[in-house]
This record gives sequence, structure tokens and C-alpha cells, in this order.
Amino acid sequence: MPLLRIRTEIEDRPGRLASLTTALARRGANILGLSVQLDADGVVDEFIVDVPRGGPDARALAEALGAAGGTLARRRSSA
Repeated sequence: MPLLRIRTEIEDRPGRLASLTTALARRGANILGLSVQLDADGVVDEFIVDVPRGGPDARALAEALGAAGGTLARRRSSA
């Protein structure tokens, strides 16, 4: 299982984090770690996820987060 680190920015509003985690879960990503950091413009969430072999790649997961309201800040493979 490849491990991926994905960082995304979102507005600090109720339900935003839930939208992001749902988007990852629908694509088969298992969230192993999550860091939430506040800044002046909103929230930066960093996810550590594992994805089953043959599952979506980092780009597909980043697109899913974007569709759920996130703005991609960074993605990196940890494998």
C-alpha cells in the first residue's frame, strides 16, 4: 500500500473537514494521520493516507479534495 501525504487549504467552516474525509474515503483512501493548522486565510489540513494497490494516485486524490472544496497546497508520496 502506497502512503501519500496530501496538504490542502480549506475555509474554516463547519463541515469542511467532513467533506474532505468523505471524498478520500469514497476513493478507497484510508486516513492514517491528520494535522489541522490554522492560519490567517483559513485552515491547512495535512492527510497521511494509504491507498490500496491499483487505487487512485496522488493526483486523483488531490482532484477529489479539490472537488470537495479544498485548494491543493502540496502532495507527496511517502512510499
